[in-house]
Amino acid sequence: METFVIASQSLQSITDICRRAATNELKIILFELNLSESAYPVKVDENSVVFNLGTLFRLVSSDRTSDGVWHAQLEFANDVMQHIKNQLRSKIGHRLTWLTFGSYLNSLDPKNKIAEEYYHYLTNLASNGFSLPSIYNNMGLMFMINEMYEKALKLFHEALNSTFTSSSPTIEQQYSSTMDLSSSSDPLADGHNILVKMAEISYMQGDYTTAIACYQQVIDNTSDQKLFDFCQTRINSLSHFSNA
Repeated sequence: METFVIASQSLQSITDICRRAATNELKIILFELNLSESAYPVKVDENSVVFNLGTLFRLVSSDRTSDGVWHAQLEFANDVMQHIKNQLRSKIGHRLTWLTFGSYLNSLDPKNKIAEEYYHYLTNLASNGFSLPSIYNNMGLMFMINEMYEKALKLFHEALNSTFTSSSPTIEQQYSSTMDLSSSSDPLADGHNILVKMAEISYMQGDYTTAIACYQQVIDNTSDQKLFDFCQTRINSLSHFSNA
């Protein structure tokens, strides 16, 4: 089915087109757009305009006229959406990315499959590869919180094997039962945080040797003293188990 969208500043001309189309038994919706001063459509000619891709409008009202044409009144909503985005940024303390929605879905119901399906969808979109570490990390966090440790470990390995670059999105969720690692200033902090989470999972599974190896890998590569001390303390405590 072909769909046509005609934008014009001439209400009469658009109404005439809609009525003729309705006479030909086509389903017609006439959108009346109320613009604010911050909207900047591009004029094609005296009556026609084009909007930027992604311009948002909010539905104000809709009704069907006697001639069979649906009339929907919309108002420009980019300003409102920007206000919502600013509130979200302030609330979660991070910039908004595609991962934000996945984090939100998982927070609603960690046992629900929707968040997992959403993250899998993102992996298909991330063809350039730079966002994959963050996607795999968030998926791993989701499974870790749900105590699905084998799946979590597999995804954390995927995150480490992916290439971290300076343009990689900030990992939005932080999971640690023992300390907050988000303040680390080390440029490889994201990778180190993943290793720490892998160590924690290995510890919970009773694999103390692997846990110590993960902590040691962080120690060998980090310049963050706080992170270094944390991992060293964990190694010292786990050494008693591995030697038992």
